[in-house]
Amino acid sequence: LNWLRASTVVSGTAAPPASARALVLDDIARPNKPMRARIPHAGGYDAMMLFDYAAYLAAADGGPAVTTVGLRIRNPGSPGIGALGVRWIATARDLRHPMLRLARQDGEFRIYEHLGARPRLRGAASARITRDDPERVAFEAEGPGRLLLADPWYPGWLVGSSVGACLPTRPPLKVSGLFRAVDLPGGHVTGEFVYRPVVFLWG
Repeated sequence: LNWLRASTVVSGTAAPPASARALVLDDIARPNKPMRARIPHAGGYDAMMLFDYAAYLAAADGGPAVTTVGLRIRNPGSPGIGALGVRWIATARDLRHPMLRLARQDGEFRIYEHLGARPRLRGAASARITRDDPERVAFEAEGPGRLLLADPWYPGWLVGSSVGACLPTRPPLKVSGLFRAVDLPGGHVTGEFVYRPVVFLWG
């Protein structure tokens, strides 16, 4: 998994935060190992798989993606997997799909590049992630336009300006039944998605 970690660029290094994700299939890694290895993993954390996320994966994959023994992906080359920002797929399987290119092989271990991978942050004329933490994703973008972050929507997430007041803080829009989005005003916007659940405020 070291090659994947280096290729996806982990937050906290001198390099920019990752804009692409990896999908490590269950045939080569136990559940949650990619997260512990600090790899931006599209599978999330198995013990807390959101219903909307599981439903999205099922639709993208053509069948139930979450079972009692973890995440199961049968069609990793699908457009829906690429829409999650998945660029790299690690597996021991010999995958044959027109949207997958074998990028590296070490024994039975294979890494494929998803040729249909879309940017994790997209929609505006230009946009980039400047900070990527579990509870905060900061960005810079040029509006106007709808900015989409290919991360699951969940109550408690807010989006707003981190510099100036051009973008009032509010809950993000829910797009495609899963993703977070916000409509940007014209001009340069420096903002952030931040997780602030009400229960924390009560405490």
